[in-house]
Amino acid sequence: KIGETERLVAAIAGGDRVAFKALYTALEGPLYRFIRLKLNDPHRSADIVHDVFLEIWRNAAGFRGQSNARTWIFAIAWRK
Repeated sequence: KIGETERLVAAIAGGDRVAFKALYTALEGPLYRFIRLKLNDPHRSADIVHDVFLEIWRNAAGFRGQSNARTWIFAIAWRK
């Protein structure tokens, strides 16, 4: 079963900017809170959120579905 996040990542891999905006809207808040808990720096946390989304845009085609897309995205955030 493919979830909404997986559908959005697949669309982003094809260059779909509307899908990118939808993913950004859905995950910006949760990603920010996740990163902020780790860093306790609101400005740096916001910068990293933007970095994560840039990486998603550039590498969505590389998502292979070995985990769910949300896990993949939060792993990107964890590494940053």
